[in-house]
Amino acid sequence: MVNFARLPFFLNAEGTPAFVIVVGENCPSLDIVFASSIATKVGFSSGELADIRIVDIVKFDEEVTEEDKKQLNLILIGTSETNTLIREISESGVHPHLEVGNPEDSDGSHYMFFKDPYGYGTHVLVIIRFAVMETAPP
Repeated sequence: MVNFARLPFFLNAEGTPAFVIVVGENCPSLDIVFASSIATKVGFSSGELADIRIVDIVKFDEEVTEEDKKQLNLILIGTSETNTLIREISESGVHPHLEVGNPEDSDGSHYMFFKDPYGYGTHVLVIIRFAVMETAPP
C-alpha cells in the first residue's frame, strides 16, 4: 500500500499538510465526498489523523488565495464547469506534465499533473470526474 503521507506533495518536512483539496463552490455533493475521502486517506497514511482535519485541507475554489497557490500544492476536483481553478489552468495554455485516463471516456476520472503551473514551485493535481450521478434511481 502506498503511504501517501510520505510523498512530499502531501506533507512537508515538519509533517504538516503541504496541500489543499479544492472543489467548486457549486460542485456536485459527490465531489465533496471524494475530497473528504482523499483527506482521510492521507491522514490514515500518515498515522497522524488527529493532526489533519478535513476542514483545514478542503476549500471551495473561491476561497483559494494567491498565498495558497504560492505555499501549497493543489488537488483540484471537478470539471472546468464546476471548478474555476480547473477552468483557469485549462485556459492558461499550460500543458500537464503527466496525464492519466482518456478524456473521451465518460466512465471514470481523468488525472492531470501540472509541475509549477503558477511559477511558485508548487504543483497541481487535477482530478476530472465523469459520470457522477447526483440523484437516486427511481
